[in-house]
Amino acid sequence: MINKSITDFFNQSKPFPSRPSSSKSATIRPTTPKQITSSLTPNSLGLKDIDNCELEIADKESDSISFRPGTSKSYPTFPSRSSQYHEHFSTQQAETISREGNQALAVLRASNSAPASPKPLSQGSSESSVQGSIPVLSTRTEESLDPSRSSCTLAASKKGRSHRARVSSGRVGKLHHDLQKLRDGQYVSDEPSIRRTLSGPEFQSLLEKIKNDPALEEYFNDKVRYEYSHQRKEFVVRMQTALHSTLERQMEQRFIIWLAELKKGPQLFADFARNINSTGSQILTIPVVGNVDACAGDLSFEYEGCDYPSLIIEVSASQSLKKVEEKAGMYIRQTRGGIRTVIHLDVNDIYKNAANSARFSIWRAKFPVPGSGTDVDVIESEKCKVFRKQDKQPGTADIELDLLDLMCPSAINPDLYNATDVPKLVIRSQELCDMLESALKAWENQKRRKQRALQQAQELLRQQKNLTEVGSRPLAGGQQGPLPEDVTRVENSSTAAESKRKAHRGRSIVKAAQEALRAVRSSARIRNMPNKPSYKE
Repeated sequence: MINKSITDFFNQSKPFPSRPSSSKSATIRPTTPKQITSSLTPNSLGLKDIDNCELEIADKESDSISFRPGTSKSYPTFPSRSSQYHEHFSTQQAETISREGNQALAVLRASNSAPASPKPLSQGSSESSVQGSIPVLSTRTEESLDPSRSSCTLAASKKGRSHRARVSSGRVGKLHHDLQKLRDGQYVSDEPSIRRTLSGPEFQSLLEKIKNDPALEEYFNDKVRYEYSHQRKEFVVRMQTALHSTLERQMEQRFIIWLAELKKGPQLFADFARNINSTGSQILTIPVVGNVDACAGDLSFEYEGCDYPSLIIEVSASQSLKKVEEKAGMYIRQTRGGIRTVIHLDVNDIYKNAANSARFSIWRAKFPVPGSGTDVDVIESEKCKVFRKQDKQPGTADIELDLLDLMCPSAINPDLYNATDVPKLVIRSQELCDMLESALKAWENQKRRKQRALQQAQELLRQQKNLTEVGSRPLAGGQQGPLPEDVTRVENSSTAAESKRKAHRGRSIVKAAQEALRAVRSSARIRNMPNKPSYKE
């Protein structure tokens, strides 16, 4: 048991070194109205040095005192892990200890070349700034003596910053490497998307790394569909499959045919249709509070002169309906109706099993009455409408759109808006099923091609291994044995020819060395023969 008065903590001549011992603190609270108990153990509080500590009255009503560990290079340890330090103080003693401790800190601050006014450690106590004639214990800098920025706190904060920097560098570096593998066709995953947690600064750091890599930058801007949400701190790369691309292409063709028909009709509708352009998949910058999120729509149509595409089509094979619904709401609300209509083709279940059903949902912007003071809202026109049943038969739900769904607020034509015979685009469920079947066939072909490519890669690797073994292994008796059947099949390839040349060259070198060795031995025997000046017959 260690018995030492707390007042001795501040009467020692040992200076405060700069190494922090712990960031934990202990609080002394009264067990009786006039008595408080301190119980400190290294196991419970992580305190390796109780000689240096800061004190403050945490609760004046209960006369509790907080002990905060100071700093020390020497670490006096307890006799055993179970040893404890107990000391009892009256209320008056506790106040005296707090006052003496704060006086010592004040003198330490005054001893610096650039003195600083002491900051009280006690909460609301005027005694904490009392000056006294306490021996100078240290010559630490003003910053490290500031109780609000003690060396322990500063070291911990620096450690935290460096740790966060390492984590950031690791996340960004790994994601940058994955994007390079994706560009080179070496990224292998069964997941339809790449999802990573990135903070805002990490996302900006990733964009900088991509910008400094011209080859990756071109691929990233042209081929990668990515999204980033500052709120969720989530970066997503949506993998492009034949299922996605085929559905998108067929939906785009259906819209183009409809717009072409409108251009042949009445002048009012024809003029509007001529200003509608298919903008494919593009990275959209959506304003949020204090930041700008990046979103990628699978297919979009934009009215010429508008800030955003007025209609977006999302084909999801990995996103839940809830996330797509939130995304559609963000599209419409954050752009104030600039994005007017969002169509969602949900093939999540199809992606898992081709025998499952498929659905679609439609969200539209609801514009407020002028002068009402309300903002743009979202209307769920259609939600989870089944267009393909589990038996692969078409459902009863059809997609119905008109020109108003392609009209952004700045392009509103009063004549078109008030027209009663606005032509509609109707995509029947049977037509949607046919599109999906075609997309599924393309997806199956893509998977088969990928499987064959992997098998061929394994076969080539095995052949190369066999060729390497043949070229490096000496044959028995110095004779050339028959090449393996695998080598015969690929003997016309450059790899096989090179391997054969290496094997032949290696055998020739060995044979020449053996002949030279035999000649040397024969010459040595001839020179050592007695009374024979020559070896001529």
